Amino acid sequence: MTIRLLTSFLLGLPLLGFCKKTELKVVDFFKANCELDSNSRRQIRERVIAKKRNPDNVEMRIGVWAICCADFKPVAKLQMDTLFLDVEDTHLKSPCECSCYYQFTYKIKGLKSDPLEIKFGNRRIDLSNERYLTYAPLYRLVGGDTVDRVDKYGLRQGKWMTSHDSLFISEYYVYNDGLISAKVDLFSSGKVKRETIREILKETNSESHYGGLRTIIEYYDSGVKKRQCQLDVHDMGLCKEWDDKGSLIYEGSFRK
Repeated sequence: MTIRLLTSFLLGLPLLGFCKKTELKVVDFFKANCELDSNSRRQIRERVIAKKRNPDNVEMRIGVWAICCADFKPVAKLQMDTLFLDVEDTHLKSPCECSCYYQFTYKIKGLKSDPLEIKFGNRRIDLSNERYLTYAPLYRLVGGDTVDRVDKYGLRQGKWMTSHDSLFISEYYVYNDGLISAKVDLFSSGKVKRETIREILKETNSESHYGGLRTIIEYYDSGVKKRQCQLDVHDMGLCKEWDDKGSLIYEGSFRK
C-alpha cells in the first residue's frame, strides 16, 4: 500500500508542475477611452488587435467589453500554454450596469514564447483585423438576380423578396446595411409601379439610421413616370405629376 501511494504521488508531480499558473509581470498598461458602440447593428468582436515582441517584453493590444466604472489593474497569468489576461477593480466600487468596449494594451515581461491560446476573463480572443463578428455570407439566385443577401457582418443588403414564389412577385424591399432603403411595388407584368425610398442618414461614427424624409415615385404601366413626391413624417411636401405622355400636369403640395 505504501509503495502504491508513493508511486502515485511521484507520477503526479510533473502534472502538478505543468498545471501551475505562472505569474507574469505587467510592466506597463494603457487603457483607451470607453467606446459606447453598443447600439451598432454589427456585433463587436472581442479580439487581439495587435501583438509585438520587444527585446525585454511582449506588447499586446486587445479590444474587449468591460464595466465602465472601474479603476483597472492589469492581470496576466500563464497556464498550460494559455495566456489569461484580465483587469481588476482596484477600488472595488459597486458594480455598474453599463459596459464599454475598451482597448487595453499590456506590456508583459516573462512571456518567453507565444501562447497557443489567449483568453480575457476566460473568454477566448483571437488575433483579428475585423472589428466586428463575421459570418458566412448568404444569398439566393432568382431569375438571374442575386436576392436575399446577408453580408459577412450579418446585415441584409440589396433586394429582398417578400415571397419565395418567384413566379408571382408583387413587391420587394431594398436593404442598405440592415435598413430598408426602399419598397418597390410591381405591376403584374413585373414592371415597377411604385417606389417608396426612405432617407438614410450616416453619422460620424458610421452608424446609419432613418431620416425624416421619404420619396415616392409612381409609374404608368408603360414605364412613364406618373408622380414624384418628397414627404416628411407628417405627409407634408411637394409633388410633380405627369400624364401618360410625359407632360407635366401638376406641381404643388401633396394630394392623395
